[in-house]
Amino acid sequence: MSDTGWNRFNTDAHRTAQAACVCIIACAVDGATRRQVCEQLTYSRAIGDMAVVPILLAQLTGHCCIPPGPALPGDTNAGT
Repeated sequence: MSDTGWNRFNTDAHRTAQAACVCIIACAVDGATRRQVCEQLTYSRAIGDMAVVPILLAQLTGHCCIPPGPALPGDTNAGT
């Protein structure tokens, strides 16, 4: 996903939800956190560490997660 796509997770609502998350498995709500978790997921798949995959997926789909914000002007990656 391009930086433009990650920016759709950087709204005030996303940052507020990220800061307010008190889940045992911390939710990845804002763009920076979601990018980090996705990079960890890609790395764990590359090295064959499948034990961590359920935890990383839980972070991406947790209770605090909200849909991406509206597409920004010039967003060529709005559908992903």
